[in-house]
Amino acid sequence: MTSIMSNYPTTIEEAVELLKSKLAKDTLDHIRNMTEDVLVIFHYGIGTTIRNQLGLSDGGNAVLLQDCACERADEASAVIVWELWKDLQEIGI
Repeated sequence: MTSIMSNYPTTIEEAVELLKSKLAKDTLDHIRNMTEDVLVIFHYGIGTTIRNQLGLSDGGNAVLLQDCACERADEASAVIVWELWKDLQEIGI
């Protein structure tokens, strides 16, 4: 995800689908192969990308922040990473 989004996703599901369409297959495989207890390592890198590119850091996407049931961008990106991981576990790509 290299460009600024003009239309941010407004739900966790939309954010997960966007990430699945933009991240490289090897990155998705890496996330899928992680155990839940180490997902925190994605706070930087993918987490930063989520916060910056999906409008969480600058407050431009309050709807997604609300859908994540979070008050802070850091918390919301963690929710999105966890939901992405969970989705990848279910579909087994």
